[in-house]
Amino acid sequence: MHPPVMLEDGHTTRVTSGEEDVSSAAGAFVPAVLLSYL
Repeated sequence: MHPPVMLEDGHTTRVTSGEEDVSSAAGAFVPAVLLSYL
């Protein structure tokens, strides 16, 4: 699982590379969603 800080990195990555943002956002967002369900 990625730490919440990865979310910030994902937003920063979006500016430089859209494709990387998808994987970064998925890596940071999916665990956050799972945690919210718990």
